[in-house]
Order: sequence, then C-alpha cells, then structure tokens
Amino acid sequence: MKINSNSDFIYPEYMNVIYEGIYDDDVLCEKMDNLWNCQLRTFLQYRKLVNTLTYELSANQKVCQMGVVFGNQIDETALAIGAKGQYLIVDINDKVIKRASNRCGKLYKNLEFIQDDAATMNAPPIYDAVICFLLLSMVPKKHKELIIDNALKMIVPGGKAIFIDWHKPSKLHPLYLPTKLYNRLHHPFVEQLWNCSIQDMSTNNSKAYKWKTETFFGGMFQKTTVLRIADENNGGYNFSFAK
Repeated sequence: MKINSNSDFIYPEYMNVIYEGIYDDDVLCEKMDNLWNCQLRTFLQYRKLVNTLTYELSANQKVCQMGVVFGNQIDETALAIGAKGQYLIVDINDKVIKRASNRCGKLYKNLEFIQDDAATMNAPPIYDAVICFLLLSMVPKKHKELIIDNALKMIVPGGKAIFIDWHKPSKLHPLYLPTKLYNRLHHPFVEQLWNCSIQDMSTNNSKAYKWKTETFFGGMFQKTTVLRIADENNGGYNFSFAK
C-alpha cells in the first residue's frame, strides 16, 4: 500500500465552508465509518448500493475511485477485484486518506492512495472502472461536471464509469419532503442531483459512451453506468501500484 500526499495542496473553498470540521473530528469520523451508521444515513440502502457497485466489477481489473467513502465500500471493492487487481483511490483530503490507509492499507496490498482533486486531476485512460460512490452529492455543480467528464476520460474501451449517488424520488415517496428539507439545511449539493441527471451534467456528448441509469428505493438513489465503446487518445500522468 502506498500513499502520495501533498502538504501544499490547496483545498477548494467549499471544503472549508461546509465539510472541513467533519474530517477534523476523529471521533465523529469513527462513528460515521460504522456500517450501521452508514445504513441509517442512507435509509438502510447502503449495503444495496455497495452490492450494485461491486456487481459491475470483475477480478483483476484496474480500478480508480474518486473519493474515500465511509463504511465498508472500499473493502468490498478490493475483494471484488481480488489480489491481482489494482486499486487507486484519489481524495482531496489528506486526513481522510490517512484514516482510510490506517484502516485498510495493511489488508489490501494492491491499494494506493493519492491526494488530488477529482475535478481537476489529469489522469490517463488506463482504467477498467472508475468509481464515484456518493461523491457528486458532496460537491458543487461545477465540480460535479468536471468530475463526471474526468471519469469518462479515464476509462479504457470496454471500461465503465460507475456513479452511485442520490436521485430525485417520486413526490409520493413518504420521505420526499423530509429529505428535501434536510438537504436544504445540511446537505446543499444533493438537490442538484434532483434537478439534473448525471448525463446532462456531462459536457462529453461523444457517441463513444453509452449511458444507463437505474434507481433504487423509490427513486431516492441511482446507479448511472457509462460504458466506453470506442477508443480516444488522452494523456496524463502515470500511477504506480504497490506490489
């Protein structure tokens, strides 16, 4: 397991305004990392969302994930691709990276962390799968657009970008109004996913990508999968993986 971090990294303004305090609190992060806590925060859908993600993965794949996730999603992904797979996780916050590496770095030798911004990173198209698990709901719309386009650029022909996130539920859903009110007060970037599809947020209109969206729990959550079906040329920097 390898970590590449940058002490001079400049965080986007939204991080300091909304989420910085969360990641500074070790006790709070430990509670949020608890699997049952993850289940409660997602209306008991967390396990289902992890399962629908790993369903898209295969053994020995080269996978990049944008953002560290609370719970056991990282563990399940590492198990899905196996010991011969390669698993890179990119996160903007060095504290989050250190916590995740302390928890699972010794368990998965093919796991590597890099500190970078998923919205602005320049990575080559070398991955069989790029994962965004509950990340888009954590960032402003402009960052969403950049992250989505970056994910599409990073996958090889035949590869997939997999977005698991919140979605606009039916207005008849019993949790529609409580969830909308909570998001307005505490989770301001979620509603952008209610108002616009992930595909519509992308500026990439290439026919080389095939989009598919499935919804869960009355439309409250979504899996949007993008399959790359043709080749394009992209450049970037290379990542090394621990042996």
